[in-house]
Amino acid sequence: MNSRRMILAAVLVTALAGTGIAAEKPTFRILTAALERTDLAASFAGKGPITILAPNDAAFGRMPAETLRGLLLPEKKDALAAVLRDHVILGRVGGAELLMARTVKTASGRELPVRMVSGRLTVGGAVVEQVDVDAFGVAVHVMKDVIAARPEFQVVRESSLPAGFPEPGPVGEVIEKEYPRYRLARADGNRAFWTLFNHIKKNRIPMTAPVEMTMTDEGDTLRQTDMAFLYERPGQGEAGSDGAVKVLDGKPVTVLSIGIRGPLTAVAIREARAAVERRLGEREDLRQTGKWRLLGYNSPMVPAMKRFWELQIPVVAKPTDG
Repeated sequence: MNSRRMILAAVLVTALAGTGIAAEKPTFRILTAALERTDLAASFAGKGPITILAPNDAAFGRMPAETLRGLLLPEKKDALAAVLRDHVILGRVGGAELLMARTVKTASGRELPVRMVSGRLTVGGAVVEQVDVDAFGVAVHVMKDVIAARPEFQVVRESSLPAGFPEPGPVGEVIEKEYPRYRLARADGNRAFWTLFNHIKKNRIPMTAPVEMTMTDEGDTLRQTDMAFLYERPGQGEAGSDGAVKVLDGKPVTVLSIGIRGPLTAVAIREARAAVERRLGEREDLRQTGKWRLLGYNSPMVPAMKRFWELQIPVVAKPTDG
């Protein structure tokens, strides 16, 4: 654990454990363990004061046991970090200010409603047990409940997936996916979409989702270089050239993938890329084997906040010694 995370963990353990909120002193072992499994605290370095909505162990104990065990698995680190971000507010929000607020914006960007329910202060539906536990300048409010995770995002389905393709998702979590052999029509240039649309219309090829885009690594950015429409199944139509369109057969591929919800901004791509690169660095058994690709599941007809994307990097197993 780096120094920033050690400080934050120490704040939670030493400053909160002895507050005497109830007849029995609350403990924060689960929250501390969760922090140790993520890089969350390190991400706050240099961003000024923060406010922590800190669930105690009893709060975590009210979660379904299977859900809690799942969040603490090593492969669920990104999902765990997403839950923890909803318990951090960038900036100092004292108890009086919290009582007056209608909403608070968490480090995840999520807007949580603040309400008085049956005489109890709630944030995002979770009961606040005590406010203004000052810990080394960090504003801490102890939570009786864990703030519920953002409702599962449902991808707007406009077209069917190519045969054998895995389901899209999840949002914000890096996972390994496998894709089968597939046929695709690829085009370059600013009018690639309409070039491809006219191609499938002329050849009576049904539209599928996602659309595939090759992304070229240009230092701290990724730039789209082409676009491809995917056929329903291998062997459909004919491979070869059709004017500006090349019909190719994609090989089976394994990728590390992360889902992106909403507008496809430069910041969203940068953060998604960083998450995938972190996971690849942790996977000593894998290495990158090709260019980044972006899968887009929705047309401009879908509102920007409901659109879904996946940023992926192809990987292969590293050769083993001996």
